[in-house]
Amino acid sequence: MQLIMGESEEEIDKRDYDLIIIGAGAAGLSAAIYAVRSGLQTLVLDANKAGGLTAEAPLVENWLGIPAIPGTELANNFVEHAKQYAKIIEFCRVKSIKTKRGIPP
Repeated sequence: MQLIMGESEEEIDKRDYDLIIIGAGAAGLSAAIYAVRSGLQTLVLDANKAGGLTAEAPLVENWLGIPAIPGTELANNFVEHAKQYAKIIEFCRVKSIKTKRGIPP
C-alpha cells in the first residue's frame, strides 16, 4: 500500500505496514494498541494533533474509572499509551491510497 501525502511520503513508502489507521482519536489509538498486540506492524496517521476531539473537551466526566479529567490530559494519556506500541504521525493529510496485488483500500 502506498500513501500519497505531503512531506511524509518518503518516510512511509520505505516501510511495510500490515495496518494503517487513518485517525488518531480514541478509537484509532485503541485499534492501534490491539493491532500491535495481535502482531500487526501498525501506523497511525492524523491530519491534526493525535488525541482527537477528546482533547477539545474542557472536562471529561464519563470516562470509566476516572470521575473527572481535563480532555487534554486524557487525550495525552491516550497518545502516550499508543506510542508505546505504534508509530503515530500527526499533521499528515492522506490524499489518496493505492494498493498492490488487487487488495482494495
